[in-house]
Amino acid sequence: SEGEGDTISIVKGILYAVDNGADIINLSLGARTKIDLLAEAIDYAKSRGVFVVTASGNDNENSDNFSPAGDGGYTVAAMDYNYKKANFSDYGNSVKVAAPGVKILSTVPGGYEAWDGTSMAAPVVSGIAAMLKAENPDLTPAQLEDTLDITATDIMYQGKDQATGYGLVNAYEAVKKVKAMEKK
Repeated sequence: SEGEGDTISIVKGILYAVDNGADIINLSLGARTKIDLLAEAIDYAKSRGVFVVTASGNDNENSDNFSPAGDGGYTVAAMDYNYKKANFSDYGNSVKVAAPGVKILSTVPGGYEAWDGTSMAAPVVSGIAAMLKAENPDLTPAQLEDTLDITATDIMYQGKDQATGYGLVNAYEAVKKVKAMEKK
């Protein structure tokens, strides 16, 4: 109820989701250290064909050394309205793409509010991955990752960078790519 939890509960949630048919898991959470148990749960999910999306974090620091952002999930940074890394968004080699993360309308206890954070950006990517999976249920996590990577719109530095990864996630181009794959 306070927006906090313990590692064991998170790990149990991941294992439960995997063992009960989840295709995609969104981890809009973070720890300021590496947690081996969480990394192992993400590895377990990936080994079972589950696409795991992680928020990079909100401290404008390198996320590679934090869990779950640096634990092998598909890590998402937040971008602002100027198509730049949001000033709070963590960065690093683990960042794959960026998504809108500033003033995002979200459900909160008692209603709705516009919030900032990578926890607002990661669900955008999870939703797009779900659209791709709905278009082609046979897509593997590796195919989802490749599709999201190559269809992202490069927005900051040419090529993959630590601030926004491959760029702004692009739902239209990703769905178009999956449809083209189906025709082959």
